[in-house]
Amino acid sequence: MNGKILEVKNLTVSFKKQTIFQNINFSIDKEQVVTILGNSGAGKTTLLKTLNGLVPNYRGDIYINNDLINLNDKNVKRNHAKRIGLVFQDFNLYPHLTVMENITLAPRLQKERPFDEIDSEANEWLMKLKLDNKKEQYPHQLSGGEKQRVAIIRALLLNPKILCFDEPTSALDPSLKSEVVKLIKQLGESITILIVTHDLEFAKEISDRIIYIEKGVITKDCEVSNYFPSN
Repeated sequence: MNGKILEVKNLTVSFKKQTIFQNINFSIDKEQVVTILGNSGAGKTTLLKTLNGLVPNYRGDIYINNDLINLNDKNVKRNHAKRIGLVFQDFNLYPHLTVMENITLAPRLQKERPFDEIDSEANEWLMKLKLDNKKEQYPHQLSGGEKQRVAIIRALLLNPKILCFDEPTSALDPSLKSEVVKLIKQLGESITILIVTHDLEFAKEISDRIIYIEKGVITKDCEVSNYFPSN
């Protein structure tokens, strides 16, 4: 691997006096595909949301490329999507915007790049993911797999260092799973991927490493071959 990109130290999150997880510690290397497993209610999705700045008032330290990132600071959180992108389980596309408008909205609002440069990159990704004929359509006109690819492009246009997926196969027809595996493997060649899933077969096929959370505690952290030993 190419060195550490994410490090979490003593991360703790509580809601209404209920501790979701406490003193979690782990790190992830660049261009690594890491999957977080665990039973429902173990804290997997909350961990993902915390890393994406969607859970306020956490305790502990989050480092990206050795820089301490304080996501309790609103100004830091505002630009966090350029560090870590999130593809939501239900995709969270704006229903009143076209595909092109959905994927270019965030980078346009940042006003850090010329609009024609943003549009050019958007068109490149649409072609790569076979959506170039869908860019003027609205989310309700797309299949589940197409919505997911749109959500992925939307995250990628902010050029994040880490891309997170929350249950990437749960909203899809099982026949599309192989396409998702192929796409995430392709993305994992150039970007760090962090996934939350209940799908063990998917995790086995896609992951370099498995982190297992049980009742808010990491109970296993190992290479995928050690988690799923061959018969």
